[in-house]
Amino acid sequence: MSLVIVGAGVLGSALARVLARAGHDVTIIEQHEAGDDRAASVARSRLLRLAHADDAADTLSASEARRGWLQLEQDTGTRLYDEVGMAWFAPADDPTWEEQSRSLLAAQGVETERLEPTDARRLFPELVVDDLDHVLLERQAGLLRPRPALEALVTEAVEHGACVVRARARPAGGAVAIDGRLTGADRIVWACGAWTPALFPELVRGRAIQQDVLYLRAPSEWARPGVPAWGEHRRGITGAGDFDGAGFKVGPDVPGPPVDLDAETRRPVREQEELARAYLAARFPTLATAPLRAVESCQTVVLEPGLPDPEARLGGEVRVVRHPEHEHVWLLGDGSGHAFKHAPAIATAVAALLDG
Repeated sequence: MSLVIVGAGVLGSALARVLARAGHDVTIIEQHEAGDDRAASVARSRLLRLAHADDAADTLSASEARRGWLQLEQDTGTRLYDEVGMAWFAPADDPTWEEQSRSLLAAQGVETERLEPTDARRLFPELVVDDLDHVLLERQAGLLRPRPALEALVTEAVEHGACVVRARARPAGGAVAIDGRLTGADRIVWACGAWTPALFPELVRGRAIQQDVLYLRAPSEWARPGVPAWGEHRRGITGAGDFDGAGFKVGPDVPGPPVDLDAETRRPVREQEELARAYLAARFPTLATAPLRAVESCQTVVLEPGLPDPEARLGGEVRVVRHPEHEHVWLLGDGSGHAFKHAPAIATAVAALLDG
């Protein structure tokens, strides 16, 4: 079977690897150089966590993806994942999300630890726990290295026969247009992330917004082994210690301004830094005024109602949709913010769909 995959982000690259390893004829088309900062898949680190409250499908998908990332490490001899663990701060007035997560993880055979707030202080150089019911520690969570991971996925795909074409593609009915030339295949998959609404406005309506991740200069104890990643689900914020020398990471999950997807540089959003520092003042006080080391500006797609019914919903709310007029054309994505950690599991599921 011949396949064209447009987009070499994490979903397109992971899918290309699975299909190439299965012996299919795979061509990957990507408009940017590998590691371009405008791609959603590029970052200094990505969280891989299994906790998803009572969502059994996402919890299972994350578990399968973890095994997939570990297998890719083994296959390529590349260090991609550090299993540092992740601490979830359960608020005293409503610890439901964390309790549901712990119960479901236990049912799926994943070991966690429920820590009293005062006991959780040992995990971090500092931690304010006065407003917490408990801390849920999932030891199988950790941090991925996105750039080496993407390189490993593409390298594996190419080693198994895939071809990479650097070009900007446009849909042309049931084909792909590149510089006025049409390319076809038995299956065409558009895995273009935030660019999808502009490419298929009749099928996908949405807008790309900017979300910033901050990296702060932190004391050296934040870089020691054993400091877990952390999150507070109800407040929509996650972060990690100083991983690979990048600095202390904090990322509020809040709507930001519209983003120009093709702009080479992006201006940090002041309000998002203020929100992050306000949270740190309450949870990790000495970091609230730490100097800013770097800002990553990511894009998230906010979808509007009226989308075609997906063929399947996959981990992290990623959707795979068959084109209503061209049955061999598929759209994969819409999972901004969550697709990376689920990518190996998603790729396996989508490959099975494409293969019938």
